[in-house]
Amino acid sequence: MKLPITVYLFLTKYSWEESGNYSVLSVKLDDTEYRTFICEQEVELDIPDNYDPTAQKIFALNVEKAAAFDTFTETVATLDEKIGKLQAIAYTA
Repeated sequence: MKLPITVYLFLTKYSWEESGNYSVLSVKLDDTEYRTFICEQEVELDIPDNYDPTAQKIFALNVEKAAAFDTFTETVATLDEKIGKLQAIAYTA
């Protein structure tokens, strides 16, 4: 499948660099001290006809799930530590 899209070409060059880097973005950004707009172009991208993002979405959700589980585990451990300290104070008082 052919997908027409407008792209925007920029040059990004920081003061400490000898030469900059070119970037192609799907949005036009304002010029800054280090990034300048060069031109806008219409291009056609080839997308595989049988492309199915399902496996990638499942992988991303599993990564998010693992991060949520890690955060949950850390929070429960912190709460258990606080409870333990309060119980230690109560029993020694």
